[in-house]
Amino acid sequence: MQISVEIKAPELANAIQALAEALNNSSKTVTLNTHVSIPENVDKQVEKVAEKIEKALVKDEKKEADKPAETEAKQETKKEEPEAPAISLEVVRGKLAEFSAQGKPQQMEVRKALDQLGAKELTGVDPKDYKQLLDLVGLSV
Repeated sequence: MQISVEIKAPELANAIQALAEALNNSSKTVTLNTHVSIPENVDKQVEKVAEKIEKALVKDEKKEADKPAETEAKQETKKEEPEAPAISLEVVRGKLAEFSAQGKPQQMEVRKALDQLGAKELTGVDPKDYKQLLDLVGLSV
């Protein structure tokens, strides 16, 4: 598709020529020819392009409208899954302290469980792994 526009502005051409002469500091002449033509059927072509753009926008809006429904469905599925009750650091520390106070074998068992979780001490355990830590040493929540 070719769009043409005819511009007739002799004042602008004279100004550009004067600027070019000033920049070159010479008497060379700069000739500026501007001619652009608009085909007769440009309105129809513009309408066709506008229709294509509108159709594409409508498709995008439909896709966006469908996404929230999918997201809501996923959120409802997540809500249905029961979450494990959160265990606080203080509760875990208290249970492990009682357990470790029973003797050296229990202390070694706690150390082994911490190693399995990749931690050197209780504060290095991820809170979501507290239940697993208690399970590893045979304690219940």
